[in-house]
Amino acid sequence: MESYHIHALLPNQCGSSLVQTIDAPLPLVWSVIRQFDNPQAYKQFIRSCKMCVGDGGIGSIREVMIHTGLPAKTSMERLDKLDDDNHVMDFSIVGGEHRLVNYSSTMTVQEEKGRKSVVIQSYVVDVPAGSSKEDTCLFANTIIECNLRSLAKVTERMAAHCSTAARPVYMSNMTQMDSYHNHALLPNQCGSTLVQIIDAPLPLVWSILRQFDNPQAYKLFIKSCTTRTGDGGVGSIREVTVSSGLPGKTSMERLDRLDVEKHVMNISILGGEHKLVNYRSTTTVHEEEEEKGMKTVVIESYVVDIPGGSSEEDTCLFANTIIGYNLRSLAKVAERMAGCWFS
Repeated sequence: MESYHIHALLPNQCGSSLVQTIDAPLPLVWSVIRQFDNPQAYKQFIRSCKMCVGDGGIGSIREVMIHTGLPAKTSMERLDKLDDDNHVMDFSIVGGEHRLVNYSSTMTVQEEKGRKSVVIQSYVVDVPAGSSKEDTCLFANTIIECNLRSLAKVTERMAAHCSTAARPVYMSNMTQMDSYHNHALLPNQCGSTLVQIIDAPLPLVWSILRQFDNPQAYKLFIKSCTTRTGDGGVGSIREVTVSSGLPGKTSMERLDRLDVEKHVMNISILGGEHKLVNYRSTTTVHEEEEEKGMKTVVIESYVVDIPGGSSEEDTCLFANTIIGYNLRSLAKVAERMAGCWFS
């Protein structure tokens, strides 16, 4: 591993290496790091990310938007190496509004005994005119340390959720399942139920779904999420910002129920700029009986007001399109993580 972190420095450059031990298995940690198109999964300084070139493979270029109040606005970053066998990732900054000029970084993940992982990140960067090597390294180290601690927090939480013995709820018990998705509709309301089968174990799928403070982990329409009330538990309220170009800007949402034993989650929309008025949803996660725990069924149902001038069919079509897209995205994320984890 040391060979990956030996960098040749020019006279006007500095660099350093930082180490983070994480109480989570290597495949899980690597599956989060390697998502070049989703750095905000653990980098809290990033408000949003969009791909400018490529689809997340080597040579791809992403533009990340930094949260306001920080000494940067945007960063254009290129993926230079992605080695899934040796768990090595290189990327470099090629533009943007920030202080890290000619920055290049290497990240490696290695296994430690006891299902722990060690992440090493090293970098090289120019020392700006009027600054010192010490100040430049202090600035870069502060950012990387925050990112690595956040990575540890995210992956350790996911590992804890996935290792907890889940109480399976089999699809043969449909009476119990139906009770969660039975909604009383008012005359001006409509609703529907959507089902997604995911080729990943229930604890992994549930660990992604239950993160009320991080819906952008799989909901690609969401640009950012801020928790306004609470800490992600029942009663918490989040404000999500929707990606530009979509028929919505913001949504204020409350977590009404989170049953970690029965894998049930209820959410209601309280306000915001969007078309889903008085929207309430129920999401349940179930183990598929015939697949012995390796496949999961996610059911999401909802109730929503029919806007004036619209029809029940058009309203349901709009809501179903969004939910269907989110569920397919959830399947893609969970199956990719399961593939990395169990390969």
